[in-house]
Amino acid sequence: MSNYTVTTVELTSIADAIRSKGGTSASLMYPTGFVSAINAIETQGTYQSKSTSPSEEQIIVTPDTGYDALS
Repeated sequence: MSNYTVTTVELTSIADAIRSKGGTSASLMYPTGFVSAINAIETQGTYQSKSTSPSEEQIIVTPDTGYDALS
């Protein structure tokens, strides 16, 4: 295993990416703040089930407002 020194610029870039995905602007202390912020990021959306009737035409089905995707 080799050692690598992480710069402040690199840590700031990582923290910015974590804040972006987590929807926050909170200050993050390395390493525990990074870990806590990553664990707080929700990874699943709200899914909606829908059914369709068979048709010979193309059917476009989209989730209603408030849902992230269809299950």
